[in-house]
Amino acid sequence: MLHKRRVPTSCQQGLGIIIISLCMVGRVAAREYFVAAGGSDTAAGTAPAPWATVQRAADVVNPGDVVSIGPGTYRQRVFISRAGTSTAAITFRGEPGAVFESVDATQNPEGITVGGSSSYIHLSGIVAHGYGVAVSLRVGAHDVSVDACDLSQNRVGMTLNGVSQIAVSQCQQHDNHRAGLRITGATHDVTVTDTASFNQTDGLGCSGESDGFVSDSAEVFNVTFERVRSYNNSEDDFDMFGSNLVFDRVESRNACAGFKLRDTSTLTNCIVSGNRTGIETTAFRNDTQ
Repeated sequence: MLHKRRVPTSCQQGLGIIIISLCMVGRVAAREYFVAAGGSDTAAGTAPAPWATVQRAADVVNPGDVVSIGPGTYRQRVFISRAGTSTAAITFRGEPGAVFESVDATQNPEGITVGGSSSYIHLSGIVAHGYGVAVSLRVGAHDVSVDACDLSQNRVGMTLNGVSQIAVSQCQQHDNHRAGLRITGATHDVTVTDTASFNQTDGLGCSGESDGFVSDSAEVFNVTFERVRSYNNSEDDFDMFGSNLVFDRVESRNACAGFKLRDTSTLTNCIVSGNRTGIETTAFRNDTQ
């Protein structure tokens, strides 16, 4: 018995070519954009022809792209609204000597803002001072990592508000007015590692509100601190609402209270020394029916 072989028609062959072409077009290579203090937003955004503002780059980045911020002082704000993917994060990288600066914190409430539509964002090497909040992650943002940051002389160094899947590592938050790191809203699944918060002060001592790390929402849960130091803050080192808080190899020194805890928390291998009060636990929930 003879078997007939079907020969593709010209239309079928053409369709195959179109499908392959579309697949190839969909694969866009990640790019690196460059920003420099002496650049121009009408330039190409390349190393030889950098942009002047980080916002110019933030408006066009796609998954996998890198924004390299060169040395210099940037008196500007950045709002990040775009998103990466789980396999291709968008990176904003401050090179040594790159500094974000606000002349008046009342006119620049936030320095770098990750908006609620953003995810898979990596902020690295950010140095910022003089803002109301230097780095702000807003409600809905998720899968954001911040590393090697130095946030000082702001009202608040960093705020996490209603966000999830956040990693903060190797950062310093110091000499701010209100707090080094503030966690609020329904924030959950946060890890803070190898980070220090120190010398926050509002001049009011134990009657003030200057904490190293503060969580002011009972909705916060699943936050882990590993190898974190908090010291010489004028009020408390860790003033924490929220549940399922874990402190592993954490150090607290020379504050009004080392730890204020209101719900389920675990402390392992921690050092608490030189504080007015070491560990204070206060119930804030009434489960009586």
